Amino acid sequence: MLAAFEDQTRQLAGLRESLGAIEAEGWSTDRHVRVTANAGGIPIDVWIADDAFHRSTPRGLAASVAEAAQAAARNAQQQAAAAVAPITDAAGAMPDLSELTPGAPSLHEIFDSFIPPLDERVPGQGAPTEPNDVARDDDGRPASWLKDRW
Repeated sequence: MLAAFEDQTRQLAGLRESLGAIEAEGWSTDRHVRVTANAGGIPIDVWIADDAFHRSTPRGLAASVAEAAQAAARNAQQQAAAAVAPITDAAGAMPDLSELTPGAPSLHEIFDSFIPPLDERVPGQGAPTEPNDVARDDDGRPASWLKDRW
């Protein structure tokens, strides 16, 4: 059991590196926005298509940014969970250190703290709805909200 614990300790050191290297992308369904998030789901880069301001409204673009950020966060959580899975699976099969030594820290709690549960407040993969008040050009496409404002 001590050998398994030492092996897991070595794996944890590598896990920190692996988690630190995670960068996950998420796209909006309209392809106007791409967000890159770190392992914690925090956006670290946002890309907006050059013509997004002409093909969308401010509210529509805001919905695209939120959708892409949520997709990136979900992808990051999935990658992080996959990186942690071998260690948490091995830890789950062993008796907890706190069960063997009174007063010792719970290794199960430590392992579980690496990846928080999926945030149920993050919506699924639905497309953002376009506001009803979108002005349309003669060809039916959203009118540029920048037109006549510059």
